[in-house]
This record gives sequence, structure tokens and C-alpha cells, in this order.
Amino acid sequence: MITAYINGSDLGWLLTLVLLFDCVCGLIALAMLVIPKRYDLYFHRGYIFVITAFSAIAGVVAFLVLSLKTFTPDELEVGRHWQNDCTLLAVSIPEGTYTAPVNQLDCADIIIHVPTQTFNLYTAQWEMYQAINK
Repeated sequence: MITAYINGSDLGWLLTLVLLFDCVCGLIALAMLVIPKRYDLYFHRGYIFVITAFSAIAGVVAFLVLSLKTFTPDELEVGRHWQNDCTLLAVSIPEGTYTAPVNQLDCADIIIHVPTQTFNLYTAQWEMYQAINK
């Protein structure tokens, strides 16, 4: 089972469903290549192949987009750690010309620098997850 969160909701079931849909479409597309030509009278193998091949490609794209836009439980745990266990010392410190600004955190007397955008995303996702799963 895949576990993925966005806005505090578990979308693992959707990723699993998209992956299953993709496998079924791929198998049907491959079956259209194997079925003998004499069965073309009952159904047109070419149309079914094209439709299922495009559906399989759309399934792969949907799976990639969903998996890139979701957060893993480990990332939620990092957001929890940064928010609950660390103290924010400075916000948006410029590090250089070509690097993103960072936040300075004190985690158990260890100073760490976290990119501001990453810090904001992970802590916001943790807050949403916490609000939904109280």
C-alpha cells in the first residue's frame, strides 16, 4: 500500500487505484497485440489498442504528478519535528546569490539551516494533517 499525504489527507488509495488502472490498461494493450487477426471481425483490435495505450500513458502521467505533489509520512514527521521540537531563531536568511533563503533552527542545541520554502511546506502539511486527524 502506498502512503501519501496532501493537505493532511491520505491519498495513498488514489495512487494505488491509478497504478492498478495503469496496469490493467497496459495488459489490455499488450493483449491486443497478441490476439490473432481473425478476431478483428468481432472487435477492432487497433482501436482498442490505441485507446488502452493512451489510457496507460495517461495513468503513468497521473501517477507521476500525484506522487510528486504528495508528501510521505517521513516528510510529515520532519515537519512535526521542526515545529514542535525546534526553536526558530531566524527567518529567511540570505545565503548567497544563487541559493534560496534559509531559516535557522535550534534543535536540541544543534543549529541547522533549512530552506525557507521547505520549512514552510513541511510545517504547513503537518498542521493540516494534525487538524484533520485529531
